[in-house]
Amino acid sequence: MGRVLLALIVWIAGSAWAAEDGRYQALLVGGEAGGAGASGGGRVFIIDSRDGHFWTWVDSDVVPGQNGRLRVGSVLRYQGRLRVGDHPGEVIVGGGR
Repeated sequence: MGRVLLALIVWIAGSAWAAEDGRYQALLVGGEAGGAGASGGGRVFIIDSRDGHFWTWVDSDVVPGQNGRLRVGSVLRYQGRLRVGDHPGEVIVGGGR
């Protein structure tokens, strides 16, 4: 089911992504390369490099099911928007001691 959902998302968004080559970047941050769901914990970080929005897609996460019961399924979760910097190496959020 997770692979079907990912394929559907990529297929739907593919034409928009093709118009702005490189706008959306995806990085596998969990699971096994070549099959995010193979280990039952694949996680993909997706970023919009133009507007700074980012999402995580998780192959196996707890989601609400029918009758309020929880089940394991695939989730695409919006994480927020990053502030775009003015130049490479700029510190966006500084930390102090």
